[in-house]
Amino acid sequence: MKKFLYTSELENELIDEIGNSICATKIPQCPKTLLQEILCDADTYNLGTKEFTITDNLLKLEAKARNMSINNWEEKTLEFLLSHKYFTTYCQALLGKGKQCNIDFIRNILTHKN
Repeated sequence: MKKFLYTSELENELIDEIGNSICATKIPQCPKTLLQEILCDADTYNLGTKEFTITDNLLKLEAKARNMSINNWEEKTLEFLLSHKYFTTYCQALLGKGKQCNIDFIRNILTHKN
């Protein structure tokens, strides 16, 4: 991205800000600016929505297609949900309850699995 943008007329500071913002979404997320917080929240928005079960299943299929381990998928998903946090007050208010419902859903799967 940076190599491409350095050939444009953008200022180096803006290119660095864009690159740092993208890198901030890497797990574990460590945003340092409001823009980075917004991008991190957008990247994990689905965790607090009804679409979570669909996107989680798609992620599982992608991992399987890449020959990655899907052993203990639900346990890892629950661990991730519990460790995740939304950074902006907007997403905390909008998605907090939905994320808790998804945590409860995964816990229920694990309870009935064992």
